[in-house]
Amino acid sequence: MNVLMAVISDMTHDARVYREAKALTDAGATVTVVSMTTGPQRKEYVQDGIRIVALPLDVAGRKGIGPFFRSLFHELRVRPADVIHAHNVHTLPFCWWAAKRKGARLVYDSHELFTGLQLAEPTFRERVKQYLEHVTERLFIHRADGVITVSRSYSEIIGRTYGIERPTVVQNVSPLQPLQRKTGLIRRRLGLGEERMVVIYQGGYHLVTRALDKLVLAARELPDHYAVVFVGFAVRNEDQLLQDLVRREGLTDKVFFLPPVPHNELLLYTMDADIGVIPFIDNCPAMHYCTPNKIYEYLMAGIPVVATDLPELRRVIERWDVGTLCDPTDPSLLAQAIRELADDPTELESRKQRARRAAEEEYNWQLELHSLLGLYRRLAPSGGIE
Repeated sequence: MNVLMAVISDMTHDARVYREAKALTDAGATVTVVSMTTGPQRKEYVQDGIRIVALPLDVAGRKGIGPFFRSLFHELRVRPADVIHAHNVHTLPFCWWAAKRKGARLVYDSHELFTGLQLAEPTFRERVKQYLEHVTERLFIHRADGVITVSRSYSEIIGRTYGIERPTVVQNVSPLQPLQRKTGLIRRRLGLGEERMVVIYQGGYHLVTRALDKLVLAARELPDHYAVVFVGFAVRNEDQLLQDLVRREGLTDKVFFLPPVPHNELLLYTMDADIGVIPFIDNCPAMHYCTPNKIYEYLMAGIPVVATDLPELRRVIERWDVGTLCDPTDPSLLAQAIRELADDPTELESRKQRARRAAEEEYNWQLELHSLLGLYRRLAPSGGIE
């Protein structure tokens, strides 16, 4: 079976797409992923049996999403495929066209709740973009042979919104890996001693939906041996805004920043932390029902979680008693929640053990991949997937 995936992201950091591609490869499929690179040159290479075609945003000196989509269209047209797998709505029309032309099956994999995303900026351009996402999804979702999303809540909402069978849920869980306490990767890079209590946030710096500025301010109310560490990336200039805030508040000895880490190395950084934070702002349906990768990454790393009280996060945290919920838009409450977890060493260690057990027994990719493979077997009952 030839599987052709399309995604508008860099495969260096897109753990979900990589995991799905690797699961299908291991099951006997030949998988090609057409993706994006921020570099200036087109790249094609094989990693772990997956052929990756990375297309630059800057094509022949013309920078922008238009040239990228033209290159994407060309790759989908010329490459063989029995199944074409569209990651998110932006690639869906191109993948539908290619699937129809080749007589291939179409899978739509919605990583977000596009009907309920908060706009990064309330500009006319952003509103038009969101409208087009809604229209595109509504037009093409019925034409997919299989639909996937990331959580039960998203599946229920997508099914109800479009009048389709509930999509298959493939959660953003991490592969089960050996636990290594105190890897030293964060502490060595930042020059932090073993006595420091490392509080980590990892992921995108989307300030419109994440109270990261409040996490910075919460550091003022934490004892001096605490270190708040951001590991991630900005979409606009959020990293500069956060670093400016740190300097203004005189917190350069308590708040630190590391650049984004390749997905196959990230867990080793997470394991060097003591507490993970998910300070999401409950300001739109997509955030209210979200299940971000980082909750499962924190569990796999064996660290407890401070998170916003959102339904899917509450379900995980309360089921396994692996953290605490709070209002992250109040720096004092956020600092208090962090201290509630950290100030009792015995309870902190117990929660670390429960976090790891949750990953081992319920939230790991070795269990979750069967949902993906089951969908593909239904699409190709004659074979191609072991």
